[in-house]
Amino acid sequence: LNNVQASIEYVDRLRVQVAQQYDETFGTVEDEKEAAGAGGDEGGGQAATNRLMFTHCLQTLDSVKQELEGVHTTACREAVNMLRCHLSPALQPLDHLDFALSHAQYADYQVNDPFMKTFVTQLSLILDHLRQAYNTHSVGVILMLLVERVCRRLESAVLSKRFTLLGALQLDTDVRALCQFFSSAADQSIRHKFGRLNEIASLLGLETLREFEDLYGHSASSAKWRLTADEVRQVLLLRTDFVPQQVESTVQRHFGAR
Repeated sequence: LNNVQASIEYVDRLRVQVAQQYDETFGTVEDEKEAAGAGGDEGGGQAATNRLMFTHCLQTLDSVKQELEGVHTTACREAVNMLRCHLSPALQPLDHLDFALSHAQYADYQVNDPFMKTFVTQLSLILDHLRQAYNTHSVGVILMLLVERVCRRLESAVLSKRFTLLGALQLDTDVRALCQFFSSAADQSIRHKFGRLNEIASLLGLETLREFEDLYGHSASSAKWRLTADEVRQVLLLRTDFVPQQVESTVQRHFGAR
């Protein structure tokens, strides 16, 4: 990874330096125009032809760079796959976590976090290793890929659970903590990658179905959410206290028959 990223940067540097040296040796485009305007049309025309040939040669470096960038992206994905053995054990408690919480269970979760604190600690160790081993750009790419994979894994787990309102509050706390960790670690915005998880947490966090319109807007076309009508229905049905017939009525009223 480090060698490939260094090669990409060297290709960029080579392109700039060779172009500068060409201008220093053979003159700039402005020099060629002045030569042509001074009556040296033949010389100016030849200079323009030479520059065109030179520019065409430089363009081959662009294809080299694109190929290297493809290799770099593939290597970053492989790096994320290599991290799976370190992430999987930290994610396993999520599979057995209960979100149909009573008041007593919710209070216990607030004191004895059953999942997220340990998971974030493991992520922090992985990130420290990446920063020590890889260049800054590669770490950034790997981190974005890691965010996508973790979000997909969490979404898959969440959709297999059942939720009380208190369980939904716990989920919202966990999603916010994870988003905050990745936001502090990344050098670019990652909040959009949590879009689906945030929408799921918001839907599950409704106190009643009457709040759905306030959350989701008054028409499906105006809502810029990522979840489809079927996915909204699926999420709302995860709540233990929402009546399926009322969920169906709410979704149909908002989206129409699907």
